[in-house]
Amino acid sequence: MPNNYSRTIKCLNQMPSYLRQCFAYFSLYPKDYSFDSFEIQTLWITLGLVHSHSRNRSEKLEDVAREYMDELHSRSFLHEFEDLGYVFQFKVHDLLYDLALYVGNEEFVALDLHTQNISKQVRHISVVENNPQGHVLFPKSRSVRTSLFPIKGLGLASETLLDIWISRYKYLRYLDLSNSSFDILPNSIAKLEHLRALDLSDIREIKNIPSSICKLQNLEFLSFIGCMELETLPEGLGNLISLRQLIISTKQSVLSNNEFARMNHLRTLGFDCCHNLKFLFSNDQLSSLEILFVVSCGSMESLPLDIFPKLHTLHISGCRYLNLLLNNESLILTLRLKYIHLEGFYDLLALLDG
Repeated sequence: MPNNYSRTIKCLNQMPSYLRQCFAYFSLYPKDYSFDSFEIQTLWITLGLVHSHSRNRSEKLEDVAREYMDELHSRSFLHEFEDLGYVFQFKVHDLLYDLALYVGNEEFVALDLHTQNISKQVRHISVVENNPQGHVLFPKSRSVRTSLFPIKGLGLASETLLDIWISRYKYLRYLDLSNSSFDILPNSIAKLEHLRALDLSDIREIKNIPSSICKLQNLEFLSFIGCMELETLPEGLGNLISLRQLIISTKQSVLSNNEFARMNHLRTLGFDCCHNLKFLFSNDQLSSLEILFVVSCGSMESLPLDIFPKLHTLHISGCRYLNLLLNNESLILTLRLKYIHLEGFYDLLALLDG
């Protein structure tokens, strides 16, 4: 083990600074955590850690983040690496997790049962266990940029505490409120003008999201997935013109074309458990969209693929009434998809085989 540790330290010291910075963020998660690429690349991009290292300014940040992960993998910092095509999963070895803690130093803290105090220098916090001292431990520093709840089922329990966070952490860039138990998101969320990622996934009781959220002009990543009681999407969603990734669960049956058509930077769009949704757009093109997944939308009947000219990844499952051949038959054969996952489309599979 000492020899392995020495080799790892040497490898860490040889790691370029941009990769070393990214590696430190693994310390915000518990040991043996199963990462997916969407999650970690969102965090890196949100915090400005991903930069194009070529003269090709059109290079997408998601692709650069993938290169970072591939490089970490090649250096043996990631293991149990499983490539699923459009997303991949991996873990960080326990020994390397300790190194991530070392790299992160006082700027990173994962709050657990043993946390006694938090440095004033902390900029990135996560909650990995319920601490009996609760919010008393949360830093009062205004320099906090990241707030995470990475453990499923462990979220923010109080609307009062959320109000405190919003007023205290005005410079947040990444705010994870997933699995929280409050049912109202305050209008004051609009005060977080620097926010670039907002995760509202699996907030089971929330029925409405205030339109004030649409004032967050810098927001690039937004998720409502698992919000099973959400009646409608917030009015004015199209004002979030910086969005790169949007994941949705809603009880709506119809979506507004105009809202999505204005999102000129939208690269990833997902619909999950939208049980009442029958139609997905009609006319306006989503010219920047590259990744689309539609899962467990049992009422959906049609999906016009011609409005996604740059689509390279398509995942559809659990949509028993969806007829993909409707208005798409000639298009299906000409799509230049890099990754396609379809479940239950036997006629379409026969067409592709032919």
